[in-house]
Amino acid sequence: PYMDWALFTSPTEHRLLLNLGGIANITSLPPNADREQVLAFDTGPANMILDQLASRLLGAPYDRDGAVSAAGSADELVVGELLNDAWFRQPPPKSTGRERFGRTYVDRVVHLTDHLGTADRMATAAAVTTRSIVDAVRRFVPGSPDVLWVSGGGVHNRAVMQGLESGFTGMSV
Repeated sequence: PYMDWALFTSPTEHRLLLNLGGIANITSLPPNADREQVLAFDTGPANMILDQLASRLLGAPYDRDGAVSAAGSADELVVGELLNDAWFRQPPPKSTGRERFGRTYVDRVVHLTDHLGTADRMATAAAVTTRSIVDAVRRFVPGSPDVLWVSGGGVHNRAVMQGLESGFTGMSV
């Protein structure tokens, strides 16, 4: 967060910096923010669950460009069930990793989506990622951010990026 603040604070824009690594984390930089105004926290899983599912369902280390995820449709009931985890409602500061969203969580995703085809299973996992980010920003980031800058390997997943664009209408992504 310190480097985000030092490099990306704007005099006029409220910027959100989102890193889509294994875990998604966000930094909120209000205009002319001083260090005490910076808010940074993990929002939940990103590539961690997508890559584990790709390994199990596709026999590949990841869903290249999110092609399989983008070809499917998310099961909204399953997305809601997965987002019902108390961790998502916990206010920042918060951090997470494999202890929360590793193998056991992916086993749950697999179980809850066993009635779906592969593309829909991947789309459901991508929707969990994007909805957890959008929900976290709406719930915990004060003000009205102007722009979302996205970095990390998840920027190459079409389903995730489309989900972010849909979730953050009116904001430049």
